[in-house]
Amino acid sequence: MNLTRKKSRLMIDDQLLNLLEVEFIRPFRDVQYHMLLALKDLANGVSKMENEEEEAKDSVLSVISDNIGQLLMYINIAKSQDELDNGGFLIKLPEKKIENNKAEKIVNDDSDDEDSVGKNWDSADSDSGSDSETDISGDEGESKRKKRKRNVNASRVVDTGKRSKKKYKRDEQGRNVLREQRPFFQRFSRHRGMLSEAWIAALYLPFMSQLGHKRALQFIPKNIIPIMHNPLRLADYFTERYNMGGLTSLLSLNGLFILMTKHGLEYPKFYSSLYALIHPKVFYSKHRTRFFQLLNICLVSSQMLPAYVVAAFCKRLCRCALSAPPSGALFVLALVSNLLRKHEECSC
Repeated sequence: MNLTRKKSRLMIDDQLLNLLEVEFIRPFRDVQYHMLLALKDLANGVSKMENEEEEAKDSVLSVISDNIGQLLMYINIAKSQDELDNGGFLIKLPEKKIENNKAEKIVNDDSDDEDSVGKNWDSADSDSGSDSETDISGDEGESKRKKRKRNVNASRVVDTGKRSKKKYKRDEQGRNVLREQRPFFQRFSRHRGMLSEAWIAALYLPFMSQLGHKRALQFIPKNIIPIMHNPLRLADYFTERYNMGGLTSLLSLNGLFILMTKHGLEYPKFYSSLYALIHPKVFYSKHRTRFFQLLNICLVSSQMLPAYVVAAFCKRLCRCALSAPPSGALFVLALVSNLLRKHEECSC
């Protein structure tokens, strides 16, 4: 009883979550970044949490893991740097006029150098008429001052070259454009990287429930994979879920297929696992429509499938259609007809 109460207290209230989304998550981009950072750190620390009772520990950490995944689904980051710049920020940094300050400083430095050089020349002229030794020393001091001045000018040229390389960038027309110095939470690359790190840390939590994994498998292919810098980091997760069988395999099929067709993932056992998923129970599944769409894409659009593989799928589909509902049987007949027309060697 106490365990049930504790789990109910840890679950996020839907009204509070909707209020958090409307007031803070959706309008402010910096809040999104810091939430991703906090959720990543929380996910990394969940496995280190200790509790006296092992059963209570697993159940409580399962609720926390599901809450982390649920919060991540509410964070919809910007798709580009322009969209991030046009978004709102809860913390607005004051604008600094860096260029004007630097220009004034350079002008003042130059004027000081000219004054110092003039003073040195005046002092050298006043001392030149004393004797020959002082003339020689004055000439040596003059040559040293010229060398020192040349060295200072050369160092300035080198420094300005280094600064301009970092400070300017090339635009589409090949011109040098001043590079904007943004804080870290206003950079799209940091947002995208933090999104990847947070999701990777959450997906590999050992305490996440099956319901949490099912929600993630439906959410990631459409909303996370197009934004991630390296979506192949999710390949192990989708492969592990795909090999589990049942409804989890059906849900992971979409993400795995996207990684194979758009990101170059090599998975040799894909069609053998897809063949094992074709079962009469699939025709009564909740996600059967999406499964049939992916099955049609995998079999019809692929140009490199051998004839014996296509024939095996046609035989398996026709056998399952005998016990399938009318809608599923009609789909099987249309799919098998298209496959036989495309692969004429299978119709003999």
